[in-house]
Amino acid sequence: MIDRTSPRRRRLAVTILFTVLFAGSFAGESAAHPLGNFTVNHYTRLDVGFERIGLRYVVDMAEIPAFQELRAADVDGDGSTSGAELEAYLGRMAGKYVDGLALSIDGTRIPLKLTTKKVTTPAGAGGLLTLRVECDYEVTSPTPGTTSRRHPMRTPSRASDSSR
Repeated sequence: MIDRTSPRRRRLAVTILFTVLFAGSFAGESAAHPLGNFTVNHYTRLDVGFERIGLRYVVDMAEIPAFQELRAADVDGDGSTSGAELEAYLGRMAGKYVDGLALSIDGTRIPLKLTTKKVTTPAGAGGLLTLRVECDYEVTSPTPGTTSRRHPMRTPSRASDSSR
């Protein structure tokens, strides 16, 4: 009988196994911020109905911009951002974001009303925090129940410049 498991093949199999295990051990970290620790991601969703329009705006900051923002939000300078400081930061940012978001129907800018806001600080890489701000705005449709006419709607967003 011929031994098909030569020492060379066994070394190759062990090397491949350890390489796969080593690379797989970093999968959890890389999934957190696939674009890097310096990114600021913006997300806008419109929910258009017959009687209301909802706008959800989310800013998700990776570790480095979150560190900078949390440091700026720490108004008492104690090195820790308290719940009250986070809420004050959230209020300021929700106001900035609504000023930077523009929704117009039939050429008329429609003011957005803040309905809910939330700030969280999920754990990030290297023991640092990330920062996520979620704001929901809405407007009552200027022509509720109208289905026979199309209304051109534009949403040029300037809010992405307002994250700082």
